[in-house]
Amino acid sequence: MQGEIKSGNVLLRFQSRVIEVDGDVRKLDHKAMQVLGYLVENAETTLTKRQILDRVWTQDFVSDEVLTVAISRLRRALGDQARAPRFIETVPQVGYRWIAPFDPPEPSPNPNPNSSISQSGEDQPRGRPRLVAAMFAGFLLTVGIVAWLRPSPPNPSEQPRRAHDIASLAVLPLTNLTGDHRQDFLAEGITEAWTTGLASRGDLRVASRALVRRFQRDRPDSAEVARQLGVDALLEGSLQRSGERLRLAVRLIDASGDEHLWAQTFDGELASILDLQEEALNTLQQQLEPRGLQRSNRSNRSEGTIDSLAYESYLRGRYLLAREPSLSRQLKAVRELERAIERQPSYLEAHVALAEAWLSLGESARVAPHRGFAKALAAAQRVLALDGNSAAGHALLGMVLFLHDWAFADAEQELRLAIQLDSNNILAHDGLSRLLTVMGRFDEALEYQRILGELNPLIYHRPFLAYIYNMARHHEQALMELRKQLEIAPGSAQLHSHLTSTYRWLDRSEEAMGSFQNYLMLSGASPQERQKIEAAFASSNITGASLEIFRYLDAIEARGREIPAMSRAEVLSIAGKKELAIQELLRAFDRREPELLRIGQSPDYDILRSDPRFRNLLGKIGLSNSNANPASS
Repeated sequence: MQGEIKSGNVLLRFQSRVIEVDGDVRKLDHKAMQVLGYLVENAETTLTKRQILDRVWTQDFVSDEVLTVAISRLRRALGDQARAPRFIETVPQVGYRWIAPFDPPEPSPNPNPNSSISQSGEDQPRGRPRLVAAMFAGFLLTVGIVAWLRPSPPNPSEQPRRAHDIASLAVLPLTNLTGDHRQDFLAEGITEAWTTGLASRGDLRVASRALVRRFQRDRPDSAEVARQLGVDALLEGSLQRSGERLRLAVRLIDASGDEHLWAQTFDGELASILDLQEEALNTLQQQLEPRGLQRSNRSNRSEGTIDSLAYESYLRGRYLLAREPSLSRQLKAVRELERAIERQPSYLEAHVALAEAWLSLGESARVAPHRGFAKALAAAQRVLALDGNSAAGHALLGMVLFLHDWAFADAEQELRLAIQLDSNNILAHDGLSRLLTVMGRFDEALEYQRILGELNPLIYHRPFLAYIYNMARHHEQALMELRKQLEIAPGSAQLHSHLTSTYRWLDRSEEAMGSFQNYLMLSGASPQERQKIEAAFASSNITGASLEIFRYLDAIEARGREIPAMSRAEVLSIAGKKELAIQELLRAFDRREPELLRIGQSPDYDILRSDPRFRNLLGKIGLSNSNANPASS
């Protein structure tokens, strides 16, 4: 398409695939620009996700995730927000719509001042020629967009792609060639640092680590990886270590032709690993710049020099936290992060990671909640002492205020401040969505979950979106979401647990039994324990089945793993054992278990809502009757 489209301070230049906002040029990848063109072509019309996918990804079998990523990229380039859109509006459960008005085309000077549009001597209304001209210009504009959207035949004289033409890429997991799996943490840490550094550019879309991690072991050819991730290029490399010497080999690959656009090797001492990884990143940054434009090298690390041993301990801690969680692994991660902080007390990122580790331990009740949250609070306060404008610090403080202190108004303020400081902060969006659900503000909670999905599409392998629907008593919608998530993560015990509850609330006992069998198998129950519970379900007696589950929890605790009081309370409430359920809820209150916050909305506690002790408990938590779900009150 020749020409440009202007909307206020935004200029859309389709041929060169850029958006200018107040003169600031932001480059887009081809697919994102095609999505934009299709939306603009159908301005003020809602396009379904399927319509857009069929139009832009015509011959590719892709999921909604690639469209979500493209929309997120467009919004960032436009300076738009999903919550208060100026350009692209999300139509819930349907698709997207372009809502911004277009500026009228600049009037062309009339080469013949004596000519007249009117064929008669009568004066025409002044507005009519402008209206006709604008309509005609709009028609030409639409035709131009359609022509641009339609695939054009390849041009034999077209120059091969260069590094500075890349608009989107994925940083693939760095290959550890040391022969020592204990060095995996180094490869993982460097990969994460490069991903973060490149994503901070603003003119480059970088696939998230969650999306890329699936190619850690099984990696198809470059073209297939790029197609699945929706990117132009791949950054891959390897790590070698010989004594105290390191070598980083880095390659930038054009996915369309599987050609190397750039490759270089970087050697250095282990003690200077930070300098080495940043040298490689900065060299790549310059390769990605258009000719004649040089970008100042920016470091994403804390102010000042980071001690190399502190950095190594930090990377070990982050690596352990990213693995499948277990108490021993998380405590080992805590020790590594504390070691990093001991070597360098001002290490901001290490304090953030330490707060995240303790928050996870406290929330999961793998350690006593009051201990885990106290440690998380101390680390979050240290983060804010080092940097009062740290979005991570405010998000972590908000989560402690929410999950442990039950100071909901203060928690909401901190989480919203974190989002204001960093609109891409995943913890703040997730925490705010959860808090709003507890308060019964389901529409707001769903909106933050949708934003969270745009920030990280694979966040939906977690069941919280379905959980919100269930708490709002929209169980059929929850069922649809869980089925979609199980296509991505069929081996998730957590998803099967939520699916069991959803079937139970829908009075579909046979399907609840089947899902619960899957949950038991995935969660590690012994064949004997599964047989007892399955037999209880087969009796079609929900009370008997729940009591058998209660005995199963006893068996787990007998093996040395403490069972939260809330797990017992839920099973007892389902079984109709009101008195025992109330006792467990009071015990959960004394322990300040975060799961206690569920009682305001969960259907599992409807049987208790008329009990004065239950109402009193809601008041102590801070969940007034207006916040609690009144479905069965």
